[in-house]
Amino acid sequence: MKGKTIKEYIKHIEIKKDFSQSYIYILKKNTVHELIENLNEYSAFLKKNYTPYLKDTTSWSKRYIKVLPQANQKNPTDFTTFYFRATSPEEAIVILNTLQLGILQEALEIQRKILKE
Repeated sequence: MKGKTIKEYIKHIEIKKDFSQSYIYILKKNTVHELIENLNEYSAFLKKNYTPYLKDTTSWSKRYIKVLPQANQKNPTDFTTFYFRATSPEEAIVILNTLQLGILQEALEIQRKILKE
């Protein structure tokens, strides 16, 4: 994925409604695992190309650990359990859209910093 722009990466990991319509579909198709891989790839891409512009270099697949009580941070629950255990399909869509919004906000912040230079 060498040479991709932030926009291309965001498009690559874009969360589509068709795969998020059903929590069961997400689990059966292992889409969450693919999402985690894409989030990690995106993080590596940002670290390699935009480190000076990043407030947080933690992968989006691990940022949730920061909100856990300190005692739980050493041995945190996994991404899928944290975000999707006992969620309805509607809640899964909200969670996925919230992650997407955070990623887009981060990309916008990077672009603004670059433009200010």
